Amino acid sequence: MSSPVDRTYSFGHWLIDCQRRELRYNNVAVPIGSRAFEILEKLVGSAGLLVTKDDLIGSVWSGLTVEDNTLQVHISAVRKALGEDRNLLKTVSGRGYTLAGTWRSGHLDHPAAAPVTIPADALFSSNLPSIRAPLIGREDSLSELSDVLSAYRAVTLVGPGGIGKTKLAIELARSVAPSFNDSVALVELAALQGAALAASATARALRLASNDKRSNARKHRAGHRDPPPASCPGQL
Repeated sequence: MSSPVDRTYSFGHWLIDCQRRELRYNNVAVPIGSRAFEILEKLVGSAGLLVTKDDLIGSVWSGLTVEDNTLQVHISAVRKALGEDRNLLKTVSGRGYTLAGTWRSGHLDHPAAAPVTIPADALFSSNLPSIRAPLIGREDSLSELSDVLSAYRAVTLVGPGGIGKTKLAIELARSVAPSFNDSVALVELAALQGAALAASATARALRLASNDKRSNARKHRAGHRDPPPASCPGQL
């Protein structure tokens, strides 16, 4: 018999893979945050029975004090991931939630991943500013963002200039860095002259070689040289 960690659940076009921690539709992975997936995993494992709010919080946030609005944020994330089938996740007012549908339990034999050894000089190093400015009166915002970030893969801070969005985002990155093996990076986009430069700026921040650099490296190794670039007035 498969363990809960190795189990899969399927219904219609949906597949919940507990081993890979993936939600798939027509065998295509659907983006979903880690906490939201744990909620879905708890609900589907309950075979359509009611799961109370307290049970969900105790299972997903074991040992932590969590407000109802935090749970609601992640419930919304699950519904967003389910898309047109969002009504599968049903709310029982004042009590909890159920996951509708006849989900079949099974097991997929995923091949064990080969161990990967990363050279010490290849480890990612965060580029967050070393000097920390005090974040005064934003503790609630930081806590709320941490919850939202665990539910959604992309979070956008909006507001007028100068209210501290960047500072808050940097502190959020610091607070969640341990969950990502300290692999967090700051990509400065404000100084870019065009949207086309965003990809290369991101690649530099993540220490990734761009396609152009790889292509040039291959040419130089093969003994080829590119012609010198033409000069353009006003171009640096």
